[in-house]
Amino acid sequence: MQFAQQKVRQLREDIGNRWPTPGVVDSYIFLVTEVGEVGDALLRQGYCNRSDYVRSTPNSSKSPDLWKELGDVTLMLCTLANALGIDLSVALEKTLSQLRERYGLAKED
Repeated sequence: MQFAQQKVRQLREDIGNRWPTPGVVDSYIFLVTEVGEVGDALLRQGYCNRSDYVRSTPNSSKSPDLWKELGDVTLMLCTLANALGIDLSVALEKTLSQLRERYGLAKED
């Protein structure tokens, strides 16, 4: 994730003031919005078997919208982490370690 965070940081620097870097709260709001768009794409593409969730006709192609939406989520997650000064690689490693401990699994080397 550190690589992804650096790529996002560099892109924002390269674009400059044409694409302002959002602050913490804006980054969070954009992240939540993008996660909602992933859910919308899943529903549109027929991944849900509950008819009350589906608002439109499923597409036959399942990947284009989803890769874009997941890319947007990753971009905004990296943007939020950068705004907070959090290294997502470290955060993920700590979370995985806690889960391994919780479920009685050996620590990874």
